[in-house]
Amino acid sequence: MSKKQRLALTEIFAHLPFTIAGDPAEQRVRMEAALTTVPLPDNVTSTPGTLGGVPVLTIDAEGVDSSKVVLHFHGGVYVLGSARAGAGLAAALGRHAGMRVISVDYRLAPENPYPAALEDAVAVYRAVLAQPPASQIAASGESAGGGLTAALLLRLREASLPLPTASVLLSPWVDLTLTGQSMTSKASVDPSVLTPEGLRIRVPDYLGGADPVTPFISPIFADLTGLPRCSSKRVLTRSCSTMPFASRPPPPRTTSRSRCRSPRKCHTSFKPSPPSWTRARRRWPAQARSCAATSTTRMPYETATQSTTHHGHS
Repeated sequence: MSKKQRLALTEIFAHLPFTIAGDPAEQRVRMEAALTTVPLPDNVTSTPGTLGGVPVLTIDAEGVDSSKVVLHFHGGVYVLGSARAGAGLAAALGRHAGMRVISVDYRLAPENPYPAALEDAVAVYRAVLAQPPASQIAASGESAGGGLTAALLLRLREASLPLPTASVLLSPWVDLTLTGQSMTSKASVDPSVLTPEGLRIRVPDYLGGADPVTPFISPIFADLTGLPRCSSKRVLTRSCSTMPFASRPPPPRTTSRSRCRSPRKCHTSFKPSPPSWTRARRRWPAQARSCAATSTTRMPYETATQSTTHHGHS
């Protein structure tokens, strides 16, 4: 990212109308309003529905192959955000991949702490898997959604379920222990909305008393053997210290554990986009397309109509 782009992003983040440290109910409204100001392109449709009892948003760009699916998870520190708020990024991924996107409105903390979001992710994946084969499914997520994507892959492997053909983790939050070096080394360049103080407030909301070293919470501590190809190395900016995504030993136990920190996150909801996101859009969809082409079976994929089921969203 050039200095000019960095300054532009800093200016944008400095004037965001929401904060991760505030009251969740209020900040969800603010975040939703900020991220839905710009409508989706005219050639993109979004249809609410449910899969596996979980609210989803089906996003189709003109000309995509609806028999191939990107299962996407939005960001928001597991407390904020929604499929609708993240539809712009999801639509861009689907358009460049030539695939339908199913964006998941997983349950949010603190009303629904771990493992609620992961349970929702698995439920939706099982529902998707019942129609297109795994060779026609890719998984993606940004920020907390990237960490959730990694956790989903681990859970699917544990359950011996067919894995997606590819995955893309966009600045994923894979370490909730607050022990990464970037906690301090990148503090001066992290977006102002993602302050260490704010993250410390939000992590206990998601943990609900669970151990942050749990691999399904902090996949950085997991054994990644056998997981599908992941494009995270190409996606992240050079300053992200916890990637390429590779497991590492858990931090030493202390009587008072610091609780949270993500690698640096840069969201494409705002312009200008960092060059790394542009490269990601060009590279990983081709990978997903090439993998998905291995199956000759074409099955229609439809989401259920919108139901009254809710999962703790405000």
